[in-house]
Amino acid sequence: MGAMPDLVPLPRSTGPGRGRLDLRGGFRLAAPPGLEAEAALVGEWLSGALAPGGAGADAGAAVASGDAGVPPATVELSIEAGLGGAEEYRLETGDAGARIAAGGAAGIVRGAATLRELVLSGGSLQDGLVVTDGPRFPWRGFMLDCARNFFRVEFIERLIDLAALHKLNVFHWHLTDDQAWRLDLPSLPELARFGSRRRDQRLAWVVHKEGAYSPADARRIVAYAAARHVLVVPEIETPGHAVALLASHPELSCAGKTREGLAFEPEDRYGVFEDILCAGNEEVFGLLGKVFDDLAELFPGPYVHAGGDEAPKARWLLCPRCRAVMKAHNLRDGEGAFDPERLQAWFMGRV
Repeated sequence: MGAMPDLVPLPRSTGPGRGRLDLRGGFRLAAPPGLEAEAALVGEWLSGALAPGGAGADAGAAVASGDAGVPPATVELSIEAGLGGAEEYRLETGDAGARIAAGGAAGIVRGAATLRELVLSGGSLQDGLVVTDGPRFPWRGFMLDCARNFFRVEFIERLIDLAALHKLNVFHWHLTDDQAWRLDLPSLPELARFGSRRRDQRLAWVVHKEGAYSPADARRIVAYAAARHVLVVPEIETPGHAVALLASHPELSCAGKTREGLAFEPEDRYGVFEDILCAGNEEVFGLLGKVFDDLAELFPGPYVHAGGDEAPKARWLLCPRCRAVMKAHNLRDGEGAFDPERLQAWFMGRV
């Protein structure tokens, strides 16, 4: 038995298996009912690891062999309640093929990621191994900022795939900011229409950066992530980082102007900007209610990120409507002055 392979992340324990894992003749998947989706993913991952660009395989189907003299190895998947949580797994490789036993379907995918990594690094013939593993942290997230820079759906899928290989399980999708509103919501199409396109200020001639995700795009990404047991958490910034939103609804700023009277445009600069959503305008909460209703339809997970960071308060302190809310709810500091930080807490509480 040679040295233990390097795996990222480092599993709880590794040890030698019985004999050698031989995938030169391909493999055959064996999975019980209920694990069809996971088995298809295992087939896809292993096929790609053995022959990049190869097609996936359904549960129980043999992958095309590369060596007619070597029989396909069996890759067995099973759920065992005694292994603990849903992401706990035990991977055994050797003369008998490979076996992934897990506490739940998510654990099958985590074990498959380890097997995929082993094949990518060690090839189709390697010493047997026993890996026992499970997550140290239940929330293992990664974030992609699509507001400042638009990324195609295919890129995001590739990112999710690589994240799943490293056993990350939460995709934090940053969709709105001062620089863009990227989600084309069915009930509020003007948000993406005016908020997803901005002029590139680096150039003397007129060039625009643009891009938005349709409901079909969002559902595709959610489904792709779910197949890898990755949760998608969308982020909609509020009350700050709202310039792209104000591009379509300037009346929701403290200035309360129409689009013609005050032309907000998505920013092509980085930084923190003074114009935020007006905490004293009831229409703000009506619009956000529609936004989150649409998010609930598109993203079935239990979480939505509502932002809340970097919200300058200069506009609120001068705004009669915001001051009226602070007075009505007695939002004051220790010296009795209006406290915009407490106003934000009240605002986020409503959100």
